[in-house]
Amino acid sequence: MTLFWMKTSEAWPDSSWLESSFTLFDPDKPHREGDGLWDTYVGGVQQVEHGPEKGLWTWSVTACFPGPRNPHTISGRETTRKAAGEKVKETYLRMKEFYAANPWPGRGHDVKPSP
Repeated sequence: MTLFWMKTSEAWPDSSWLESSFTLFDPDKPHREGDGLWDTYVGGVQQVEHGPEKGLWTWSVTACFPGPRNPHTISGRETTRKAAGEKVKETYLRMKEFYAANPWPGRGHDVKPSP
């Protein structure tokens, strides 16, 4: 598996992103419609800039697959960017395993568990 991170503002420079925003990509993401960055993004992390949670890192997995509802938590907060990034990877890999084990009729058969 070749997951990789990019600073979100470098992946999509024409948009306005927080400098603390990073996005995870999977070039082998199942069910993608193309090979561009929008088609292969998985989720991301960014640091909370204001309020009582200032300094924490939010994480979320935005990838989705056809089939039953994903039973895993797909977002949260961590104290470090590294911990938040690990949550994104871990959640995405668990999602892929879930959908590989629970294929949707006519689709989903190309979701393979991670090696």
